[in-house]
Amino acid sequence: MQLAETSGADFFVQDGFGVVHRAHASTEAITHELPSITGLLLEKEYVSITGAMKNPKRPLVAVLGGAKVSDKLPLLQALVPIADQILVGGAMANTFLAARGYNLGKSKYEADQGVEIEEIMRQVTVKVGAGNGDEFLRLPSDVAVANSVDEASERKVVGIDAISDEELALDIGERTIEDFAARVKTAHTVIWNGTMGYAELPQFSHGSARMALAIATNVSATSVVGGGDTADFVLGWDAKEGASFSHVSTGGGASLERMSGQPLPGIEALLDK
Repeated sequence: MQLAETSGADFFVQDGFGVVHRAHASTEAITHELPSITGLLLEKEYVSITGAMKNPKRPLVAVLGGAKVSDKLPLLQALVPIADQILVGGAMANTFLAARGYNLGKSKYEADQGVEIEEIMRQVTVKVGAGNGDEFLRLPSDVAVANSVDEASERKVVGIDAISDEELALDIGERTIEDFAARVKTAHTVIWNGTMGYAELPQFSHGSARMALAIATNVSATSVVGGGDTADFVLGWDAKEGASFSHVSTGGGASLERMSGQPLPGIEALLDK
């Protein structure tokens, strides 16, 4: 009430998609005090993401990466029933590989996600049948490794069974890049959330760059790119500043939660009105 009175506003236009997942005074509470409407950006975000998740043109291929399975677990659970294929890279893939018993050396992964990984794979088996899970949920067959994470690190590609104790997996390897790119090129809807490696360094951005290229050149596909690090990478890569993709989200946490089917307080308040 105080915010509405102090502002002196007659109407409230919510156009900050990047904050609507937070139930704050300026995102949710104010809509109960003033006549409120959706801005054009917020409308585009909601329609693009919801459409890709609920009414995708098929086949739907999801490309997932980033650091943590725990962050993407709700998204994975939402994608398994609706996706035609899920491609997993980045440190997120490391956690899946570690759960399968591969030596990841000094790579970043979540050792406490074994139960969650097992449940995801159980859901995959229910969907596609025993023995078909590896075709549906694709993991790297090779990775780019180095002994340290810095600008001088040299990119070396090895099979997932050949990572030494001193090495870190920092990107998907060339064999995996070709596999993932070929699958993206057959898609009619692509959802991308999470880079394929430590894309801040050029030598470990190959996988992310090739995913961007494969998605951008698939002119028959509707492509939705999640916000945060993925959007930052895409906007830096794309000479058209994101126009090579159907939609590049402006919200990291908000896009992840919307893709996962979670309610966003700032949007739910508007829908209620």
